[in-house]
Amino acid sequence: MKKSALITGGTGFIGTYLSKALLKKGWKIKIIDLKDSNDPYILKNCKIYKKDVTKLKFSHSCLGNVSVIFHLAALPSISRKSKKIFINNNLNGTRNIIKCAKKRGIKKIVYTSSSTVYGIPKKAILDEKDAGNTIAFYGDSKWKAEKLLINSSEKNFNVNILRPRVVIGPGRLGIFGLLFKRILNNKNIYLIGDGSNYFQFTNVNDFVDACIKCIKLKKDIILNIGSKDKISTYNLLKNLIKKNKSKSKIIKTPSFIIKKILKILELFGLSPLTKEQYAIADKNFYLNTKKAESAIKWKSKISTLTTLDESYNWFKMNSKKNNQTKEIGILTIFNNYQQSGFQK
Repeated sequence: MKKSALITGGTGFIGTYLSKALLKKGWKIKIIDLKDSNDPYILKNCKIYKKDVTKLKFSHSCLGNVSVIFHLAALPSISRKSKKIFINNNLNGTRNIIKCAKKRGIKKIVYTSSSTVYGIPKKAILDEKDAGNTIAFYGDSKWKAEKLLINSSEKNFNVNILRPRVVIGPGRLGIFGLLFKRILNNKNIYLIGDGSNYFQFTNVNDFVDACIKCIKLKKDIILNIGSKDKISTYNLLKNLIKKNKSKSKIIKTPSFIIKKILKILELFGLSPLTKEQYAIADKNFYLNTKKAESAIKWKSKISTLTTLDESYNWFKMNSKKNNQTKEIGILTIFNNYQQSGFQK
């Protein structure tokens, strides 16, 4: 019998990559999500259940003969919902998944958390023990869900928590779509600050590899996941622009003033960034991944620059449909931004 995995939020960006990787390894994949997949391969090879994880019953057939649950489903930070809604989706949804898993004898959950659990970094390189200083509802809901999972651990039930830095790759846009569009059209790129701070991505294939390596782990653990290279935000964008022969220029701005403006705009729902994004835009934010390298023999194979370049080239190849909306001010940016998650 094929091994079977249940992926919550499985029709999303990470879920699609994870599903495909597991299918290639011979796994049977079940997906819970509120939306259908638009990927023909997923539609053909996965069983998709349109279910809300907060309302899932332990008796549902999607939980039958499942070896591991990959819990990805969450309300993203860009949704700008109330604290109550974040808690219901991200915390109560996790609580229900735990309950259902235990009642059906499923022994493992691999949970996708977020680097937002670190809040505004107090040091340049962050270890797993540095989390907990959350600054907004999304990060707080993720942090509380982590604690819920750890406290639910039992002898025959273990949890692995992965904290990726921003996960991107071909197919994910959101705020990156705006960046790529400007580079493609040779327009100026505006930084918050001078761009001297380190920035780190997680390539989606690297993250999927970490998820799969957790399957055989027989203990509870929390792991940082991110690219290994260190590169400043300025150099990252400079190299991307140069590599793709764009004429875009990078413009530095005073971060204190820009953050004040974004804070005011956020009060009116007009900011293209949430507090969890603009508050760290000029900060060093680098996750130490040594624990993951040791515990699950995982290592990032794809650099931050390569990851961004792959994403840009995907955008470029699909630029006709991605380039349809004209940029006519902050409201247009906000509407574009809502299309996809930036923070993970």
